[in-house]
Amino acid sequence: VAEIRERNIPEWRARLIVRTELQMAQHAGQKVAEDESEFETVSEWIAAHDSRTRHSHRDTDGKVIKEGDVFQVPRYRKNMIIGYDRMTGPGDPNAHAENLCNCRCTKSVTAARDKDGRLIRKRKISVILPEQFKMRGQIVTV
Repeated sequence: VAEIRERNIPEWRARLIVRTELQMAQHAGQKVAEDESEFETVSEWIAAHDSRTRHSHRDTDGKVIKEGDVFQVPRYRKNMIIGYDRMTGPGDPNAHAENLCNCRCTKSVTAARDKDGRLIRKRKISVILPEQFKMRGQIVTV
């Protein structure tokens, strides 16, 4: 707070910076949690529902993706779609500023379930290096 006052940053600009940085921190935390989960996950984009919500985030509101997929978030200029940001969720630092800065959206991350309602475990792929095959002076082939 003292640094903001010393630099004479306007309050609106300080709020924009803080909100954006917090959003990116939340995104990073969710990504770590998803990656470390032993179950597959699905994510739902949840937009703020008021007059300040940008069109692209209203368009994406309620969309659900599987782990590893991305949300296709439109980029608008004068009510025309000019492209898309491929975002893993609100706060994705790879997005353009118009889909990142000052965003108030969030996402819900839940464990994925199969058609019978059971949780789906992630497949773990292990890489075994040749030196790990050596056992008591012998080489084991797989």
